[in-house]
Amino acid sequence: MLPAASILVNARTLSGLSRRQVAQLADVAPSTVSRIESGEISPTVEMLGRLLDAIGCEVSQVITPKSDPVAIAAARSVLDPSSGLGAVPGVADWLERWKTIGLITVGGEARDNAKLAKTAGLSARIARREGLTKYVREGSWVDIASRIRATGESWAATGGAAANRLLPSADAPWPIFYVSDPTTVATSAGFVAKTDIGPTMSLLPFDGIADVGVTEDSAGFYWVDPLQVLIDCYGGTDRMPEQADALAAMFDSDSTLSNV
Repeated sequence: MLPAASILVNARTLSGLSRRQVAQLADVAPSTVSRIESGEISPTVEMLGRLLDAIGCEVSQVITPKSDPVAIAAARSVLDPSSGLGAVPGVADWLERWKTIGLITVGGEARDNAKLAKTAGLSARIARREGLTKYVREGSWVDIASRIRATGESWAATGGAAANRLLPSADAPWPIFYVSDPTTVATSAGFVAKTDIGPTMSLLPFDGIADVGVTEDSAGFYWVDPLQVLIDCYGGTDRMPEQADALAAMFDSDSTLSNV
């Protein structure tokens, strides 16, 4: 088991939170967090658990960040109040959490759009999402999307490919799609389950959050709302966080991504 100091530092780094923010969420003095991380004091099991719970992590042999899509609903409800996602169960808890650390104002407005989106993304990492399934990537993004479309099931693209649609760049190394039912879609499309290294594509089940704001383009491809793309990319890997930074800059310059 890792020493308490290392556990706390690693967990806080994964969350993207400062010592002061962790202290605010756990309702302890900032000096307590600093002294634990420096090794000056050793916390009780209860105190360490309280701090980790405030951060949004749990520990066994390794630090394991939780992944809660409701954080995405909460961030989208702030960035686009017209989304209606503020009514999703659990959103109010996330908003109170973010008010506590000053990420949003008492009135519920984001102090920094990009920081809010990034925090939500880190709280809902794609790789740890419930229902995520991985398959062998065969062909281009368009090839994969066409096979999914042919199943007749509901679907929409997110991640790098969706970011590239908004700000064109290189192909997405990890195509990700929300679908009505990953097992049904994978079976109908003939996708091969991923069991070793190599190119990967993934399916995620619609969760009542990613479904909101899906649009169809003139070519018959479906895309999640641009704000969902932004937050998903912050919760992704490879080039996705960089793409998210570019999208966030676009958000700030254009006021909204919802009309792209």
